[in-house]
Amino acid sequence: MGKLTEAVQQKANREENQDLFAIKDELLRGDTKRLNCDVPVSIYKKLQLKVIHEDTSITAVVNQLVADYVCDRKPVSQDGDAES
Repeated sequence: MGKLTEAVQQKANREENQDLFAIKDELLRGDTKRLNCDVPVSIYKKLQLKVIHEDTSITAVVNQLVADYVCDRKPVSQDGDAES
């Protein structure tokens, strides 16, 4: 039964990767829509510091969060575990 479970998980991972490849392709083509929202100043400052520390961008973080949200995936923390 372990092999079947692994196969199902691998298929799910491939499908998720295809979703992400499609999203990245859209970003590279420039097919984007601007997202604007109010964020408390304290949270925004923490976000700025964290993206600098992780050598990424707010845009990349927001795009990943939105992609996870629309694909019904839980965000993944830096250590690779799904956050609860």
